[in-house]
Amino acid sequence: MPVYLIADINVINRERYEAYRRLMRSAIRAHKGQYLVRGGALQVIEGAWQPPRLVMIEFPSRDLADKFLASPEYADARDTAANATMIDMILVEGVEKSKAFDDDAGITWSNLRI
Repeated sequence: MPVYLIADINVINRERYEAYRRLMRSAIRAHKGQYLVRGGALQVIEGAWQPPRLVMIEFPSRDLADKFLASPEYADARDTAANATMIDMILVEGVEKSKAFDDDAGITWSNLRI
């Protein structure tokens, strides 16, 4: 099942951020990730959340995402991001393609927040 890394990024130092982006691209490719969203026009539909830059990366499995997060390549990128960005990041499980239109797909009591 795919997992998605979603990052809300506020760039503080553009030059250092560009170095971070180069390192991240390499680390993501090395762990079979792919960008689905990388910046672009953003429209707030509901609520007050207004991320200055939104990035979404798909990994084929949780295992590959965990290996990416534990990799020295990601550690280098994260170190480079220090004092260049403020990042909020989450990792979320996707829906199996066979259950993409099943209303109950992925819903369990353990992952509901009420």
